[in-house]
Amino acid sequence: MCFCKRQYPGGVNTNVRQVQGALSILSKWNIEITNNQTFELRVNNPFEGLERVTNSYVYVNGNDNNYTYKKFYENEILKQPNNILYASFVKFLFETNPNKKPLSKILNMSDQISVSIFTELIEKYKPDKIKDVILSLENYNKKTYKSFNLTIRKWLQKDK
Repeated sequence: MCFCKRQYPGGVNTNVRQVQGALSILSKWNIEITNNQTFELRVNNPFEGLERVTNSYVYVNGNDNNYTYKKFYENEILKQPNNILYASFVKFLFETNPNKKPLSKILNMSDQISVSIFTELIEKYKPDKIKDVILSLENYNKKTYKSFNLTIRKWLQKDK
């Protein structure tokens, strides 16, 4: 957002073909540019309870990633609003885990688990197995991991 304001103080020229392509990609993620300068997220979340859960996590520890991943998970749920299993996975990350609070180590990794990645994992592993590995990873202090996707896959294979 700040980049656009600094780079294009008069606003983004939406008549440029490259900009139109970028806007098309942003639109797929429910992001639109308002006033040719400000990004705004369009969300119509069918899981109102999840909205409350993720809102409580927005600025834990002052980390902006929390806000980004809140929106990431909301958008993922919008892709498959009837996927109760994925919605329960997200609630587990934010609230229903044994810690009864967001799994901050997991949620501060550089990537998160999309619906499609979660579907792949569920095809190979049981949901309880995935939750156990996530909790083990959250409580692991010997090494710092950066990628949730790669790390959980590696831990699940190792634990098979």
